[in-house]
Amino acid sequence: MNLKIFKGLERFGNRYPSEAVKYAMENREEATPELLEILEYTLSDVKRLSKDEDYLIQFPAIYMLAYFREKRAYDGIVRIASLPDEQAYDLLGDTITDDFGRILASVCDGNMEPIKGIIENSSLDEYVRSQALDSLLVLLNNGMVSREQLVFYFKELFNGKLEVDYSDVWDSLPRICSLIHPKGLEEDIRKAVKDGKIMREVAGFDFMERQLQRPVGDVLEELKEDESYSLISGEDVSSLEKWVGVKKSGDDFEEDDEYVTDFEKESTDKNAETLLLEVLESVKTYGQRLHENRIRRLWKEVDIPCSLHDAIHRLSKTEMDAIRKNYDLRNVSTLKKPELEAELARQIPSIFPETIYALDKGAYDDIKLIAKNSGVIPDTDIPFSDVEKLLQYCMAFPGVYREKKVVFMPAELTNIFIQADGSEMESIVRRNTEWVRLANGMLYYYGVMEVQHIVKRVEELTGEEIDLSEFMRVMSFFCNFHEQADSTPYGYKNGSVYDAQQIAEEHRKRPDVDYYPFTKKQLLKAGKADYVDRTPQMNRFLRFLSDHYEMTDQDLSEIASQIIYITNSDSRPGKVMEYLQSCLEYPSFEFTQALTAMITELHNNIRQWALKGHTPNESFRREKKLPEPFPKETFQAEQENEKINTPVKRTKVGRNDPCPCGSGKKYKNCCGK
Repeated sequence: MNLKIFKGLERFGNRYPSEAVKYAMENREEATPELLEILEYTLSDVKRLSKDEDYLIQFPAIYMLAYFREKRAYDGIVRIASLPDEQAYDLLGDTITDDFGRILASVCDGNMEPIKGIIENSSLDEYVRSQALDSLLVLLNNGMVSREQLVFYFKELFNGKLEVDYSDVWDSLPRICSLIHPKGLEEDIRKAVKDGKIMREVAGFDFMERQLQRPVGDVLEELKEDESYSLISGEDVSSLEKWVGVKKSGDDFEEDDEYVTDFEKESTDKNAETLLLEVLESVKTYGQRLHENRIRRLWKEVDIPCSLHDAIHRLSKTEMDAIRKNYDLRNVSTLKKPELEAELARQIPSIFPETIYALDKGAYDDIKLIAKNSGVIPDTDIPFSDVEKLLQYCMAFPGVYREKKVVFMPAELTNIFIQADGSEMESIVRRNTEWVRLANGMLYYYGVMEVQHIVKRVEELTGEEIDLSEFMRVMSFFCNFHEQADSTPYGYKNGSVYDAQQIAEEHRKRPDVDYYPFTKKQLLKAGKADYVDRTPQMNRFLRFLSDHYEMTDQDLSEIASQIIYITNSDSRPGKVMEYLQSCLEYPSFEFTQALTAMITELHNNIRQWALKGHTPNESFRREKKLPEPFPKETFQAEQENEKINTPVKRTKVGRNDPCPCGSGKKYKNCCGK
């Protein structure tokens, strides 16, 4: 990006660019092109940037564009609505559920059509669609549309423009209609309830009747006073500093300034390689410091025992939304934070027993440890990564109690768990653990597998009939808690699979090839975290490496894991050679030849996702149409085509030095041409 005002501030992390924002607010014409560029850049690489915790420049940019009523930002804001929901939330956090409708209204210049497109698109996130509905009330409050226009449009929604199936948008409509005065829409609401499109419990008939008794003018005047339906203001922009990132102390800034000064003084005296290593190390250290700051912000004073409502009250709206999604709570997606926390506290205890019966041994052991210690334990007893995942089910919260860090469980849920725990619970946990280990083992070898196939195979291996919905609840918790697998439109996938669709298509190309019939013991072993399939060929290869390099068993396991992943992601053996060249120095040309031969053998005996768990050797023997194993000659030719150099050692070769390939020629007349 060609930035001036915000140059170097794209990834401001916890150092909010207050002065730059202030300058931009005071110099609208100069700032607007830069803000538009930030928005466009963000959308051009949203998958990466939405996962970058320090990239936060989009927040002030979007809010200022909304405050400036910049209609050129409208298209970009609408594109945000079309992002997959996890990307939209990672990119904008609570803004998606709190202010997105106000932002839409602030930049639309009265053009309702794109907003209608969001509302009517059933494939979009329901929060986003509900916010788009809210934006229409913002437009009404600011004279950009009339009540008559909205009544006409809402009638269109009731009578065919909305999907027939249930959605939160249907449940939001009665409230929206009543807020603008339901006159002319009351029969549409009643019919939608009768037809099952809107749940009677959320239709708000009492509120609708009260509104009908009031003059239309009074209702609209009351709506104007509601700040939830106002355009983005300068105060909204100013408030960003309070929640977008956390400002560091003055001492921290002084330390950073001293580092920059020293860095500039020394940079001219050091070569580029040394300088780069130091920069990377400083970035790593700074990143660790940011992570530590984030962890510290999560520890807050707490009274023990703590109620579920009080525990939830400590969370952000985004964290509450994650809990809502994990419990699959319906009809609460449009609630503001206070209403949502009350609803979560009300509903979760009644559905909590069903959730704890979906636990596997890892999660069960964590929760039991907390429960048997009266609902609170020292923070060192459970990995913080586990606490963060349990928090998404309200099962565990971090806190500070009597000046010590603790992990606690809300009192109501502790009591429910203790009452449910026992021999029956332990038996279910053992069963669940076996299910997920077998399923995860299959995904390790097959990459992707439809749930029906997984269930059928687990039934065959366990000799027990499985309830599909129960199995999916167990797998859902496993995916969220352990993050070793994930659900996709093509079935469950291994956590390392990048493109599930591609693997599924490879499977469909081989309808006559069965999944490799692994034994129960093999799958249970492969289903463990960090498992590496050390075949005889892999073990020979690793022994070869350990004979030539000083390596720990952990180093060897990491190399083996990377080779298996690379082979499954790109079937060319040359990619493995590229990887090894990046982390090893080859002592001789003879060594490289031997390594090449071993990689070829290794590649032909790695079980591959695309081959349904078969190796290339097995596939060639079983089905002539499948790829023939790579011969050594093909691999060597591939290396030449891909121009993969084979260095003797990682030292600079002079142009007049002997060529390291062993030809006897000078480097400039051989490989150095």
